[in-house]
Amino acid sequence: TKDHKLYAFGRSRLGELGDARFTQTGALLGFTPDPVLTNVASFAAGQSYSVAAKDDGTVWTWGHNDQHSALCDGTTTDRRVPTQLASVPGQVVQVAAFEGSTLMRTKDGALYACGNDANGQLGLATGSDSARWTPVTQPTRVPDVAVRSSVVVMGERYAAFSPDGCALHIAGVERAGAGIRGAAGRLEPDR
Repeated sequence: TKDHKLYAFGRSRLGELGDARFTQTGALLGFTPDPVLTNVASFAAGQSYSVAAKDDGTVWTWGHNDQHSALCDGTTTDRRVPTQLASVPGQVVQVAAFEGSTLMRTKDGALYACGNDANGQLGLATGSDSARWTPVTQPTRVPDVAVRSSVVVMGERYAAFSPDGCALHIAGVERAGAGIRGAAGRLEPDR
């Protein structure tokens, strides 16, 4: 909301709503009448999980924490209420998420990534060996990146960011008929 409060509605089978009252294992539908979080500066929803940055720069995650550690806390434990991440250096001002992948931009322009990196979408993999793309269980700094714009986006197999609001850097894998037209193979974050 305009006053930086975050409410949630929809299914809460895996803790997606961040509301401890929804604890049954079945698919429940509901709306959180009280804010899930206050003082929210940025919010993103992944697949069955959520991530938020508060005005003070802290990062909070909740929901389903699959084998990729989508909640970026080094575990695979689901969280039914927002839980603060202790391992993010710097003051986070923006978050982006999709499926099990998360990006966090700090006030000084550093970009941190965590979660599913199966397609190299976090921009952390090196070389062309897809076996090296593994889950990133803790926020990890994307090397040689300074992002001064608010363009930080996650997609199905991609991530994109703009260091200056003009140039666009993309990481991930192209598959036939999806994503970036005219591109093929693995895309490096600096191209």
